[in-house]
Formats: sequence, C-alpha cells, structure tokens
Amino acid sequence: MKFKAFTLLEIIITLALMSIVVSLVYVVYGYLARNLNDYAVMSNENYELRQFFTQLKEDIYHCDLLTTTNKKDYRLKFYDESIITYSLIDNYLHRKVGNTNDSIAIDVLSLNYLWQTSNYTLVPITEMRVTSKLYGKEVSFYVYKEYAPDHLINSK
Repeated sequence: MKFKAFTLLEIIITLALMSIVVSLVYVVYGYLARNLNDYAVMSNENYELRQFFTQLKEDIYHCDLLTTTNKKDYRLKFYDESIITYSLIDNYLHRKVGNTNDSIAIDVLSLNYLWQTSNYTLVPITEMRVTSKLYGKEVSFYVYKEYAPDHLINSK
C-alpha cells in the first residue's frame, strides 16, 4: 500500500518560496503606502498654495484700491466699502476678511507702487510678487493691479 504525501524537502522548499513572496509583498506594500502618503502631502501642499494665490489674485483684481501704510499691512478696499486685510507676520502672509483668517508661508514679498514716496500714507500698490516654497523649491507668483484714471490723477 502506497501513501501519497509530501516529502520533507518539498515542504521546506515551499515554505522558503512562500516566505520570499510574503516578504516581497510586505516590502511593496510599505513602499506603496509611503509613496501614497508623500503624494497626499504634496497634493495638499499644492492645493493650499494654489487656493491661497487664486484668492489673492481674485481679491486684487476685484478691489478698487490696494494700499499700504507700512510694509507689513495691506488693505484692499472694494466699491461696496468692504475691506480685506493682508498682513505679513513672521514670514506668513495672513488674509483676514470678517471672521475668516487664512495664511500661507512665504519667503519674499516685494511690491511696486503707483508712485514713489518717502512716507507710506495710503500708497496704491500696482504689483505684488510673492515667493514661497512648493515641494522644497522656490515658486514666485505675480499679481498686478491696474487702476482707473482717477487714481492716476491723484498723485502724492
């Protein structure tokens, strides 16, 4: 009478192959999970930066006057007399409208004014350049403001 069974060598070879397959699956899963997490972080960073600068661009485009009284606080005044305030505090550009506060980390903020003056008494701003980091690299955004002729006539 013959018994059908596995030999000890066949069981050892099968266990060795299965352990290799399971370890490869574990390594691939860890690599995939890490990459998906990195992608989620990068996607979130990209979304937040794009959302903030889209809002900045729309605010400046729709405002009637963009002014500053110093190099840290910026006021956007609209036709309906509403105001949005941007402030530069500790390398963060803060946007405040009503009870809503948004902020984004920035490296450099440079401005061009409608006219040059020594004091900053409500000087209209024509260009804003914001440099920030995205994926560890510097990214610059430019926002321009074109004024109606009545702002050009009112000088200094």
